[in-house]
Amino acid sequence: AVVSTQSTGKHQTNQIEMSSSNPVDKVHQYAEKAKGGGWSAAKDLLRYLRHSRQRFPELVLKYGVPLVENYSSKLGNEFWEYFEMVLIAAFDCGDDELSEKYLEKIRKQFPGSLRVKKLEGMHLESQGKFSEAAQQYTAILKESPTDAFCMKRQISIFKAKGEFQTAVDLFNTYLQIFMADVEAWGELANLHLSMGNYKQAAVCYEELILSAPQNYLYYSKYAEIVYTIGGIDNFRLARKYFSHSLSLNDKTNTRSLMGLAACSYAIASHSHKESRNKDEGKDISGELFGFVQTRLEDIYSNAEGTEKTIFLGVLYKMSEIFFYVEK
Repeated sequence: AVVSTQSTGKHQTNQIEMSSSNPVDKVHQYAEKAKGGGWSAAKDLLRYLRHSRQRFPELVLKYGVPLVENYSSKLGNEFWEYFEMVLIAAFDCGDDELSEKYLEKIRKQFPGSLRVKKLEGMHLESQGKFSEAAQQYTAILKESPTDAFCMKRQISIFKAKGEFQTAVDLFNTYLQIFMADVEAWGELANLHLSMGNYKQAAVCYEELILSAPQNYLYYSKYAEIVYTIGGIDNFRLARKYFSHSLSLNDKTNTRSLMGLAACSYAIASHSHKESRNKDEGKDISGELFGFVQTRLEDIYSNAEGTEKTIFLGVLYKMSEIFFYVEK
């Protein structure tokens, strides 16, 4: 009977893995399975969350606490991994009582461990003690200067405190060591954008494009940034990157289509003022705008209500510039 139950559990797990490509859907399926009880189903849920790097702290506490408190012998060498997951979930949920209880237990098991010191820093963060947490991470970095986790936590703390320039400086130090961290480049770009540092954000997206040259979203985002910086040269550059983004994805890339429309309008407006560039405004931008307008009208043809009216009205208003250029 035991063998039969284990086989059934494995079969259900395989069904979940094959049922959906959406990680969140899989989490809910594992959670539904765990409702039926049994330590194995709870373990499968926590294992999937760990491997997929998703954080559902309420689920982890609901199924993880009984798992680590009642089935430690069945978890074997993996016990402390699941125990740490539950502890971090307690931080996320603000459960100070459980946090203190589990943190004390893990301190006794691993005295003087750098990993435990990091958990102590996270506990301080969960209590809103950001300055103390930053000091904790600084102390760890003195022992281990290239600890990526502590460097990122310090960045997060200064972002939370609104000290954005300090966070940028720490990001720059971090990326000198971990240049291939794509996620960090994206976060730094967003931080620069929030500060209005568009040129620095553009540099970040140049790095992202180099890291993933087939990602059409990076090209469209870079194009948006250089378009925002402004100037005829940047409008032309943005037009190139929006076009390349469309060459990588012309099915669901409405953002780049609208970007091309905006670039064509901006270049035509400039050309109307500068007679020496009049031919470009008429021959290139006008033709391109017509192509984009047709594509966008097709996409929005099934839209309803004011959204369609407003959007098509904006496109029509923008198209008027090309009549002036031709004249």
